[in-house]
Amino acid sequence: MHRKFDRKWNISERLAVRKYIDDVNDELTDKIISYLKYMNSEDVMEILFYYKFDKISRGFGVYLQREIKELINKFHL
Repeated sequence: MHRKFDRKWNISERLAVRKYIDDVNDELTDKIISYLKYMNSEDVMEILFYYKFDKISRGFGVYLQREIKELINKFHL
C-alpha cells in the first residue's frame, strides 16, 4: 500500500500543508488537528483522501466531551 500510494500521499501532504496550514490561522488549524487526533488513522485517511465525510461523526463524541470540559474549566477559573 505504501509503495502504491506513497507518491500521491506525499503530493497531497505538501498541498494540504500549503493550503490548510500556511494559508490558515493557527487557531483554526489547531482545532482541526485536535479533532482529528481522536479518530483512528483509517477514518482520517477515508476523510482526507476519499472524501468520506460520514466518518467525521466517529470523533465527534470525544471532541464534544473535550470542548465541554474546557468550557467548564473556564467558568471555574
